[in-house]
Amino acid sequence: EASQLFRKLVEDALDGLAARLKPAQRLFAAARIRRIYAQLLELCAELGNPRPAGRTPFEFLPDLGEIFSYLSAELLLITQAYVRIRYGEYPETQAEVAAVEHAWQKISQEGERLKKAGMGKLQTAEVKEVQRPGV
Repeated sequence: EASQLFRKLVEDALDGLAARLKPAQRLFAAARIRRIYAQLLELCAELGNPRPAGRTPFEFLPDLGEIFSYLSAELLLITQAYVRIRYGEYPETQAEVAAVEHAWQKISQEGERLKKAGMGKLQTAEVKEVQRPGV
């Protein structure tokens, strides 16, 4: 039994090493995640809700949740991946990158739907537009 357990442990370790990205692949994966986050910010700006310059990605997350209310898990995944990369951690496996890409695909589709519905064209009314004379 001990030899089977040891063999299984070694096989699992080798499988884990095989699944890990090589250093050059990790750099490309990090660039892809940065690009996805940039595309997310572009989409938010198109929908009339750009990220203010002074707000961090995590501070902007509640605003993202208001736009894409039922995609909060996807928004959190992308934001966390971006912040990790921003501070020097790179993706370890292709599965991590694939999860971020899948999350972006869902958000992007919803963003396109919102744009077609005219959400990006909503504007607030000026006070003088809603005031009635004599009231």
